[in-house]
Amino acid sequence: MRYYIIKPEDSKLDKKLMTGICAVDKEAAFSDTLKVCDIAVLQKDWTRSKSAVNEWKEAVGLGISVREGYFYNEFETKPADSE
Repeated sequence: MRYYIIKPEDSKLDKKLMTGICAVDKEAAFSDTLKVCDIAVLQKDWTRSKSAVNEWKEAVGLGISVREGYFYNEFETKPADSE
């Protein structure tokens, strides 16, 4: 699957979110363009950014599956020696 992360305009890309996506989908690929992705993932605080809200509206209009980022944070991989 090809993923696009919708994030607030002035925020950096959340590496933990990307790690969680890769933990769930071993063949995940990330896109720089919304129009070519299969799934759009909403990064934390996306509702505080007008551009992120507009990207969400565009994704919905294009029929792209949109998911909340917190879902993937639950699947973040843990180091083997942490047990």
